[in-house]
Amino acid sequence: MANALQQIIRDRLDSERWSYGEVARRGNIPRSTVHHLATTDHMARMPQPATLEGLALGLGLPLGPSARPPRRPVASTSTPPEPSPESGRRHLRRP
Repeated sequence: MANALQQIIRDRLDSERWSYGEVARRGNIPRSTVHHLATTDHMARMPQPATLEGLALGLGLPLGPSARPPRRPVASTSTPPEPSPESGRRHLRRP
């Protein structure tokens, strides 16, 4: 029984009349990877995000934001505001 990913791959291959090699070339991933994802009954682990991106590109499918891994938060480069004299803390001025 095919899993959802295998069904998507097979449907696109059939509808576009593409080979594993064509999908691999379009997505810049190895042909053996496309074949493995399309035919393996029990995958030991999920494919890497870069592999899924290449597969989506090769199959001509959009890769929406929900399919991408979340971005790491960007550290703030701004300096915190200085405490006001009313706060009871010593106010230091920068040169």
